[in-house]
Amino acid sequence: MSEKITPNSDVSRTVKAKVNASELSSLLNAVALDNPPSPVRVLLTEDGVSVWTHDNSKTIQAIIDNRALADLEVEEPCVILVEPKAFADLLVAKFGVKAVRISTSAGKPITIKSKDGGTATYHASDEDDCN
Repeated sequence: MSEKITPNSDVSRTVKAKVNASELSSLLNAVALDNPPSPVRVLLTEDGVSVWTHDNSKTIQAIIDNRALADLEVEEPCVILVEPKAFADLLVAKFGVKAVRISTSAGKPITIKSKDGGTATYHASDEDDCN
């Protein structure tokens, strides 16, 4: 029996994924529990996107588990470290409802590209800061 992969699992930090920008943005806005929100680990798998987090005072939890998103494709289970509100705002402002490719590796900036040539760079959060 294989172990369930969660956002806290030790998975690849090398990300090669495709996803709908507005759907990922909507999911991230749902887990922005504080102002400003704490960074989160976003797990991307073939089954969907998962984020488990809590607010800074640890009174509210948000658990999104394997939510299917339009255009989601991943090379392997992987995780990105982002501040949810800032990353969501970037996705919507720059890419709207387009499918985007997200790529990064541990310790490197996150690159987001659309098919029509749009690009953006986001500097990943520190793992120790993630809720």
